Amino acid sequence: MYETSVSDANAKTIIDEVVSSVPVESIILTGSRARGGELATSDYDIIAVIKTPLVPLYLRKLKIVSKRLTMKLGVKVEVNPLPTFIVQRAEGNLFLLKLKKEGKLFYGRDYLRLINSGNDLVIDWYFSYLSSLMKELLLAYNPNHVRCDASSAIYKIGKSLIQLAELVDASVAKKIRSQAHKILNECSGGLLSWFRVRDLVLDLFKDLVTSLLGTGGETIQDCIKRLLSVNKGKSAIKNLEYVALLVLSKGECPSLKGVFSRVLVQDRLRAALTLLLAGAKPNDVDRQLTTRAYYTIKCCFKVKPSKDHLKLWWNTKEAILSYWPYAHTVMGL
Repeated sequence: MYETSVSDANAKTIIDEVVSSVPVESIILTGSRARGGELATSDYDIIAVIKTPLVPLYLRKLKIVSKRLTMKLGVKVEVNPLPTFIVQRAEGNLFLLKLKKEGKLFYGRDYLRLINSGNDLVIDWYFSYLSSLMKELLLAYNPNHVRCDASSAIYKIGKSLIQLAELVDASVAKKIRSQAHKILNECSGGLLSWFRVRDLVLDLFKDLVTSLLGTGGETIQDCIKRLLSVNKGKSAIKNLEYVALLVLSKGECPSLKGVFSRVLVQDRLRAALTLLLAGAKPNDVDRQLTTRAYYTIKCCFKVKPSKDHLKLWWNTKEAILSYWPYAHTVMGL
């Protein structure tokens, strides 16, 4: 038997599938369906609270559960892990601040009451949040197609930035809110809209680098260099946590050269993602930016090389998406 305080026709299906597959302490609904006003096609963003030592063992299983639920419900379902120890380490965590504000208990113990994230956010979370939205934009783009339907991604990015502006310091919130409203005006979602939104998101990225990390420079490459070189509140020991998670859940060990550098693995992924976005052009991609993205992550991840710059763009994108869940889980890695 289960208990839920959320009125949703698919609640029982989601709970039954998760509980029968993973030893969860709690299931929490977040995202637009938790806030209300969702569309029939809106994603289900589900957080599964799991005892910390079990998370690496069940990360792959959660992906399978997500795929099963997506097929059953006919809308995208993402089930992500939240280790119990992170709830006790919530201070400065933007994700947990957002979860406490909008989350709805689906099942189990009410961990939302235990979250105390404080008011001062760790700078890293700004870039974590923005890069997750950049990933949505990257998923919606195909350089081989003249047409592009990015309306869903654009709407999600605009709304998510408005939510971010409500949670952060007023000095940063003003610019975020301004860009969010411009993005929502592009919800027609065609190829031209995609490029306009891409430019707005990249401008916001550059503004965050300048305001939070000091002068970044005028070009994306200057800002990327700054992003990779500045500590944003997380230790490089996080790279070792990433290795442990990758080995335990995927049976793969990354190159030690990249892991033992001072640059965070997750920052390498964010940098490569940003470079691929910046390098997108109608029916083509920028060779220089694509090559830079490839070499940024080559030392940590398996990326297929190619002399063809368009093929290299695809290979690098595939690697980013493949490794993203291991470096950007809600574990805070």
